[in-house]
Amino acid sequence: MTKYDKRLSAAQAKDSGEFQQVFDEARIEIIAELATPAFRREGDERLQAAFNRLSASADLDKLELVLLLKSLLGMKDVAWG
Repeated sequence: MTKYDKRLSAAQAKDSGEFQQVFDEARIEIIAELATPAFRREGDERLQAAFNRLSASADLDKLELVLLLKSLLGMKDVAWG
């Protein structure tokens, strides 16, 4: 994140739209570095466990959310950031 400090400061001085854009770039890069294959695998396993648990319940809202997340995070071209 330190490599973005100067850009964030300069963008904040200009306008909030530019600051948000630089902030989003930093956030996406940081999450890409943290979301290792092992991390992604663990996330998928946890979503599967939640799906298994919720399949037996009547909480359709949470089940729908888990299914949506599994679909989105399973796409190779979608960045987790």
